[in-house]
Amino acid sequence: MPEPCSETGVDAQGQAESPDEDIDEDGGEADVGAEVDALLLFLQERGYLSEQRFVDARVHARAARFGSQRIKLELAQHGLQLSGDQLASLKDSEIERARAVWLRKFGGQWPEDAATRAKHARFLIGRGFGGESVRRVLRGPVEADD
Repeated sequence: MPEPCSETGVDAQGQAESPDEDIDEDGGEADVGAEVDALLLFLQERGYLSEQRFVDARVHARAARFGSQRIKLELAQHGLQLSGDQLASLKDSEIERARAVWLRKFGGQWPEDAATRAKHARFLIGRGFGGESVRRVLRGPVEADD
């Protein structure tokens, strides 16, 4: 049996030693969890962590590329939600944002047939834009919305 090198935590064959002496028998993981909770509370109290700033940053970073449905879903995965003003702002600009994303992806080439139109629609819907926004973007040039 190879001799363990206690200084490095690795035995002579390069295998890690078992960390038996490092395990706390009275629930060391609970202590770590309590320390993390205390640290998070400390950071929130001093303004270093803010859910509202996170929401604002996520909206700002994602709005140019994704629709409001996708942004809402990403925030929900973090246990957060948009404020009423933020949601209204995203909804108001959704058609323009969808048109900009569509132009970047497809270069303004209007769908020639139903299959291409469906491909464009699936792309925009996958980005989180609503059905009405997708229909208005794919309807035709900007003048068609006026």
